[in-house]
Amino acid sequence: MARDFSLPDDWLNTAVAAQWNQGLPPWLGDDLEWRSYDALRVGLAGRRTLITLKLFAAADQSTRSVHAQDLAALAPTDAELEDAAAWVVTQDASPEFPRLVNEIAEHVRARRDR
Repeated sequence: MARDFSLPDDWLNTAVAAQWNQGLPPWLGDDLEWRSYDALRVGLAGRRTLITLKLFAAADQSTRSVHAQDLAALAPTDAELEDAAAWVVTQDASPEFPRLVNEIAEHVRARRDR
């Protein structure tokens, strides 16, 4: 793709590929929407998975990260944030990680409720 469309070699964020080894949300397979583009078949992550992975990525960065901004733009409900956080906190054993996840969730709630 990069060659055919004159894109930079790093045009696709492959950081999530490492998560394959750790495990992805168990509902991911049920949360995909499949689309076909000629010979290419693409699975698009659904809302539940996007909220979860954006929360995870934002917790690894900050409330100012693009991931936190993307998550806020999705305007997740409290139930969606709680569901996502329940999986996200299992992905990092550091004692401060649940606090970071909660900090992001609270930031998103505050932006949503303005």
